[in-house]
Amino acid sequence: MEGKIERIPIDRRTVREAIDIAERDLRAAGMNLAISNEWAYNIAYNAVLSAGGALMFAGGYRPKGGEGHVSVKEFLGYHLNPDEVAVFDRMRRKRHMATYDVSSIVTHTDAESAITMARTLVDTIKGILTEDGFLS
Repeated sequence: MEGKIERIPIDRRTVREAIDIAERDLRAAGMNLAISNEWAYNIAYNAVLSAGGALMFAGGYRPKGGEGHVSVKEFLGYHLNPDEVAVFDRMRRKRHMATYDVSSIVTHTDAESAITMARTLVDTIKGILTEDGFLS
């Protein structure tokens, strides 16, 4: 991860705020499901990205430069099992395609699945942060 992350002071408030954003985004993803599959998917992905950021902050790190999403994915590899990291990476790649390359690539089923997977990953990360004393 050389050059992709940088050390920062550990700040419990920043960790908590990132988790609060993840929870907000999970709620927003569910509400957007009736409006836009792509946006519901993107917001669900963002929930996991924010939770992953919280985990980085708790370790005294943050992404550096323009590779923030990839940096979070790589950092999660130290804390989650390979299947969980693969779920996040698939979501990351599909979100990128839906945002920049292909319209209407995300189906309603994809969006629902993303919300479910995001909930699971956010809860897993919250469990790690709770065990480490960052959340109560």
